[in-house]
Amino acid sequence: MEKLVNSRVSRLPSVEGAELSFVLDEQAVRRVVGSRDIHRIQIEHLRSLIESQKIRLGVIPLYTPSHPNPTGPFRVISLRDGRMVGHEEHRSGMHVVTGPEANRMSSVFGSLQAEALPTGQTVELLEEIENEINR
Repeated sequence: MEKLVNSRVSRLPSVEGAELSFVLDEQAVRRVVGSRDIHRIQIEHLRSLIESQKIRLGVIPLYTPSHPNPTGPFRVISLRDGRMVGHEEHRSGMHVVTGPEANRMSSVFGSLQAEALPTGQTVELLEEIENEINR
């Protein structure tokens, strides 16, 4: 685990200045993995990243009637040369696509962003979760 963390941390300078946008399900930010202390630190870290404008984060509320992508996590990466790459992870491995499939994933991401809370409401939700943890 330590090797994996060190590997990821060593790549952080390569994303310096990149625009990073994320959409998470509310369930993902409410779920306690580990301990309440770890959960509180994770929520504080998310708020810090949002407030420092290092990332954009929207949370899709639990009671969203039509979730645009119920199949799982994916990434859409816009390369400097204008090409788009899509990356999906599955239990059996990963799938990397370009062209029309990557464009479709980008469209799905746009739909997810449309369903997600705006930044201010996302921060308020994170504060609410943090208050619940501190009770």
